[in-house]
This record gives sequence, C-alpha cells and structure tokens, in this order.
Amino acid sequence: MRLRLLTLCALTALTAACATPEDAPPPVASMPMAPPPPRLVGDDGNAAADGPQSCKMSAGYVWCDSSRRCERPWELAREKGFPNTLEGFQSFCKPLPK
Repeated sequence: MRLRLLTLCALTALTAACATPEDAPPPVASMPMAPPPPRLVGDDGNAAADGPQSCKMSAGYVWCDSSRRCERPWELAREKGFPNTLEGFQSFCKPLPK
C-alpha cells in the first residue's frame, strides 16, 4: 500500500511539472526560411540537353518536331509561310511519323 501511494505521488509530481503555467511566456515564433535565390533570365533552358529540354522558353523558343530544333513560333511562321497562330505552329511542327 505504501509503495502504491509513493508511486501515485511521484506520478502526480511528474505530471504537474510537465504542465504549462498560465503565466508562461508565449512560445517563440519560428524563424522564416529565406526565399530561394531568384532565377536568372534565360536560365530555363538546359544547354547540355538535346531536344525539348534545351529550349529557352523565356526567350520565346519552343521545340518543333519537324525541324528537330528550338524555334520561335512567330519567326518560323514568317519564314515558312503558315499562319502565326498556335494551331499553325502545331500543324507545322507536328511529330514526324515513325
């Protein structure tokens, strides 16, 4: 009986020690993370890659399957004589049959 009473007192003391007092200071706010560094203009293409991944979209280049290179749609439309529209570009640059 004495051991049970001693155990109960010890558990009560531990539980009370873990309780947060009402006059405790507020928790410290976490530090905000630094924003990622800005991307450089023209850093969206991969010069080491070959194919669609190599096109610099920030400079207006889009992959064209028929010419197998990055093209600016408006320049290609003027050069090849098709309408300067999304449909015209997609029609001219559709994937080649295998």
